[in-house]
Amino acid sequence: MWWSGLHVDDVARTLRRLGPGTFAAAFGLHVVSYLFRARRFQVLVPIAERPPLAEVVTASAAHNLAVQVLPAKTGELTLIVYLRGRSGVSGSAATASLLVSRLLDVLMLGAIGGLAAMVVARERGGLALVLAGGLFVGSLLVAIVFARATRLTDGLARRLATRGPRARRVGEIVGRLGTALESAGQRTSLVPALLLSVPLWLCVFGFWVTLASGLGLPEHIGLLDNAFATASAQIGSLVPLAAFGGIGPMEAGWQLGYGILGVDLDTALAVGLSTHLVQLFNVSVLGGLAHLRMAVRPKARTEAS
Repeated sequence: MWWSGLHVDDVARTLRRLGPGTFAAAFGLHVVSYLFRARRFQVLVPIAERPPLAEVVTASAAHNLAVQVLPAKTGELTLIVYLRGRSGVSGSAATASLLVSRLLDVLMLGAIGGLAAMVVARERGGLALVLAGGLFVGSLLVAIVFARATRLTDGLARRLATRGPRARRVGEIVGRLGTALESAGQRTSLVPALLLSVPLWLCVFGFWVTLASGLGLPEHIGLLDNAFATASAQIGSLVPLAAFGGIGPMEAGWQLGYGILGVDLDTALAVGLSTHLVQLFNVSVLGGLAHLRMAVRPKARTEAS
């Protein structure tokens, strides 16, 4: 990597430490997280438009491949394309499901990562405490944004309705999105989505911690230490500046997290990049299977049709 002394041989050597049992456990957690994520997408779609779970799993897996491979988070929009194209979900409902899901992701990252950071901060202090505070504050801001989302979209839609024809058309789209967000934010949708987010993110943290633990980190790095570093890496992954394959910000997050824990930066980068490569392998396999299913199976109807 250009910002370190790490070489390809170092990454290959790190990957060879990953045993088949550890890889199988991590892959299993990855698959389970896909199921929870797809079910959450599904419950956030209005019942009248809600597709079968199998279709949402397929769309979610293909979407996740695009998110991880394409640069700068440009793959996020593919979920809307897949749900609309294959299952007839309206663009506003699919967008609302995606937005609420991402807000819940940040909320869970802040809660679980913040708790791990607080525990680490008791021994390490300094930057670990700053990271813990940042995660908790980020979670609070997400809750505030979501609480005001429909009010903001309604206000914007009303203002656009008083402008020219193009602005009014945009206002209509914003209004439909606000209605979809309101539907996704109802207790019958939001509570199940929030409950699904807990095991989903436990699987996400479990996946990364399992991989990192099997790649030759120093013995003093324990479970909560790995969870703390995972939170740091996940924060890095939120930065929309990654190259193809999502390489860059996440690796910087691994270096920051493990650097706070006293791991030398080259080792931290080797472990972080190795876990990222395993993730990309899993995502490619699952996303490839999703695209294969979309190619051989016809479009599905919604549950209501």
